Amino acid sequence: MYSENIVLGKNGQPIHSRIAIHPGEVLKGEIEARGLIKKEFAAKIELLPQHLSELFAGKRHFTAVLAVKLEEVLDIDAEFWLQLQNEYDLTIVRNKKIAKGQPAAQRSR
Repeated sequence: MYSENIVLGKNGQPIHSRIAIHPGEVLKGEIEARGLIKKEFAAKIELLPQHLSELFAGKRHFTAVLAVKLEEVLDIDAEFWLQLQNEYDLTIVRNKKIAKGQPAAQRSR
């Protein structure tokens, strides 16, 4: 199972990265590292090749159904993929709050 690592600041509050990495980037790297053919991989997880490309580009979200398919094919826990998606989504929302100039106390909630 995926274990979460939390970095705490001097005040004991969690420190969040402002860098948003979509899980599709991680998936693309994994597929390339294993030397898998993208079209064949898309078929294994029951996706159209175009939809897989959209995942890689961050244009599609990872769902529980997709995460379980990835777990079955890649032997990487579904929780890992969903946690990546969750962290990505949270980072995007936090960055939008920062861009709007909201106080730090509101950003960390």
